[in-house]
Amino acid sequence: MIRLEHNYSRGGDYRINITSAYSNNSDYDSLNLLFGAKATDIGVIKKNATLAFVEFSAKNTIGNTSLDWKWNCSNGVHSTVPFNMSALEGLLVVMEHNFTLSDGKNLTCTINSTDGNQSKILSFNFDGIKIEGYNSTLLDRDTVQIKFQIRNYYSTLNNVRWNVTADSLLYNASGITLNQGQTTTISQEINFTNAGAKQIVITIGADNFTDIYPENVKLYALGIQDFINYIKNGTTRVFNFIVKNDWNGLKTLWNISNPSLEHSINLTSDESLIVVIEENYAQGKKGITVTAFNDTYFEDKEIDVFVIKHVGINKFETLYENKSRAVTSSFVINNINPLNLSWRLDNSEYNISSNQNLELNASEQVFVIVENNFSSSGIYPLNFVINSSTFNDNQTGVAVS
Repeated sequence: MIRLEHNYSRGGDYRINITSAYSNNSDYDSLNLLFGAKATDIGVIKKNATLAFVEFSAKNTIGNTSLDWKWNCSNGVHSTVPFNMSALEGLLVVMEHNFTLSDGKNLTCTINSTDGNQSKILSFNFDGIKIEGYNSTLLDRDTVQIKFQIRNYYSTLNNVRWNVTADSLLYNASGITLNQGQTTTISQEINFTNAGAKQIVITIGADNFTDIYPENVKLYALGIQDFINYIKNGTTRVFNFIVKNDWNGLKTLWNISNPSLEHSINLTSDESLIVVIEENYAQGKKGITVTAFNDTYFEDKEIDVFVIKHVGINKFETLYENKSRAVTSSFVINNINPLNLSWRLDNSEYNISSNQNLELNASEQVFVIVENNFSSSGIYPLNFVINSSTFNDNQTGVAVS
């Protein structure tokens, strides 16, 4: 580590270049060193129309008195006589200024002294008119009602105007006068001629002030209603649902993913289609998606997830337990052809297995009751497993002794 000390004759903004070299190799780095007169902050305290209250602060960061301080800002406000600043003394300037909208809304204030100079830049906007409290309500299949407020944060504004555009529709008004802080509430119904994705855009303006608020809404022509997944047996499900047209006559397309089916039909206004599908599934986790389209335009979908078990443990519970013993019950069902099943219970101390297989016909059920004897009291995780040559299932539980 190399440490260097240098005494400067005065404060300022210094750039230090550090270079190291060895043989034909070299490297360098730079450091910006600022001390002395330092501009620390600039900000708006309060705004009222174009009248703004601004604060600007600076500090003498050296341990000696700094001489010949002056400050000036780009709005023409400045100190009138130079002054000195004691060691580590701070300066706070609060100014009131009436800006104009053509000032660019930028303010730069600079501090100058014998110990350097520095500037701070402030960019800000004048509050004019704003759209507030917007909400929309679907009144029926083709009508959306919107409500919003126009608030004036500026001085009195005449000829405040607003317009609403949506799907080539236009609603507007003008000639509104608002004093500072005053609001007006606008309510407008928008009547659409077709369904689909719509964008509603509200625009307001007065003098040089504008504001805009967009909202995306969707009007549905088709809907999937009353979806039911009915369990016929362990492997067969029956799906019932209704496809309903809430708009004018249109071509309806619906499909389902598992089983893979698709059908199209022309539905008149308010007409419904009842769909019933029965499917026999293999074992495992299943997911289906039912989708409805207005011709090729997506309208609605329904998603369902379920599990099919050809053989399964429908219930596993502890019937009895004390300090050294626990009795468990397992409800086993076969949902397919006749099967030979074996079972095993792992009680965390040892395994208890079936001495002979269970022979279950299709849809036949059986209870397996097992007594567990533990060597000491405690909490024992349980895992009950059934197996055939191709299928298996398990359930977990706990015994406290």
